[in-house]
Amino acid sequence: MRLLAVALLGAGLVASLAACSASNETVDQAPSDMPPPDMPPGGYAPDIGQDQIGPRPGPAPEAVALRKAPSADLPCPDDGERLPLSGVCRGRAVAYMAMDELAHDAPAGCEWETDETPFADQVMLYRALACDGEHVALDYAGGAHAAELSYIASPLHPEAVPDPDDPMAHRPIVRVAAYYKNDDWRLKETIGSDAAIAKCEIRPAGPGYPESAKVIAPKIAGADCGLYAVSADPAAPDNFWIVREDWVYAFSLPKGQRDIDPASFTVVTPH
Repeated sequence: MRLLAVALLGAGLVASLAACSASNETVDQAPSDMPPPDMPPGGYAPDIGQDQIGPRPGPAPEAVALRKAPSADLPCPDDGERLPLSGVCRGRAVAYMAMDELAHDAPAGCEWETDETPFADQVMLYRALACDGEHVALDYAGGAHAAELSYIASPLHPEAVPDPDDPMAHRPIVRVAAYYKNDDWRLKETIGSDAAIAKCEIRPAGPGYPESAKVIAPKIAGADCGLYAVSADPAAPDNFWIVREDWVYAFSLPKGQRDIDPASFTVVTPH
């Protein structure tokens, strides 16, 4: 997998590698740095209000160093392989991830598999489809306050893979930022002014989405609810959000059958 720069995502994402024993199969959920009570939310604002297409953030790809987990070469209790970046046994990885109930069944010729990508000094686990020998691969880019994941390869949506020779063709499908609340503040800040927010609503995404997913949608016809709102334009991405206690995920996926499981994205500390 070609990897983009591994850069620290800011204070909310800084964490040291955990020293785990070789036989320990527990992977710590990566904690967020809780801001002091008097820190304004803006102190942790991610750069997710920018245009969806633009130059890649972070250092050049040649600055990347692939970090192998300390336990990567150790055997697993089930005799399976370990994921090299996290050290998690592939057969047990699903125990660390939530899963979208809609993503249990795979299309004909495809099957769900567990994969991983660097995430600053941690690792992001996720589930993705492999179809007829083709696998999903995600590129990581780290910014000052947020991270972005883009397709390198997609068996179901090859049209969504940006041209690697065009630095302006950057199309993130997932944006992730550290967050210390499980509320809608992060979504509202992408809408814009208070006047714009008053014309929009944040509601459950509903059928066809993970149970915890939310969308930003206009309450008034023609209202501009920002780059990450739902859109009737068939060429627009499928925008929705998943907000958790430590992380907020903004998804901009190709419409139709998903080849990644959005509920499964989980940050872990290598061991």
